[in-house]
Amino acid sequence: MANQRKLRFAAILMAVVATLLLGSCSGMRQLRNIRFTSFRIASFQPQGLRSADITLKMGISNPGGDMLVRDLSGVIKKNGTAIARIVGDEYLIYGPRVDEYVMPCSLALEKGMSIIQLIGIVGEGDFSSYTMDVTFKLISGGTTRNMKIRRLKLSDLIQ
Repeated sequence: MANQRKLRFAAILMAVVATLLLGSCSGMRQLRNIRFTSFRIASFQPQGLRSADITLKMGISNPGGDMLVRDLSGVIKKNGTAIARIVGDEYLIYGPRVDEYVMPCSLALEKGMSIIQLIGIVGEGDFSSYTMDVTFKLISGGTTRNMKIRRLKLSDLIQ
């Protein structure tokens, strides 16, 4: 009799925990449905010879709830070779809605790359051989998830 009560209590406890976990992840399920509707470099301001401040304007379609993006960092690569590192601030992506967000970032060049070369890359407009590896924390509904996006093609974002 005592064993049945313990088993019943354990089953109820497991059901409650599973319900709470699935409920807290509901905002995360919408992550795969987020779409970039536009992307452009709004401003590019060199800061010395090795870095720049960049303001990005991104159109984002978010069908889920509000999401906070934190600790954004990325590596921009040309044909697999790192040319720059980018760091972003904290951003709130509202949902459900389609909106354009202004995202200030800072960029630091890797060794062997100059700001003149970077300005030439931005000016030429051909981003087919450029990829980006991005990591960030995504917070939605009290749940935090570490996200990694590998080999994101810049040409897919910039259209």
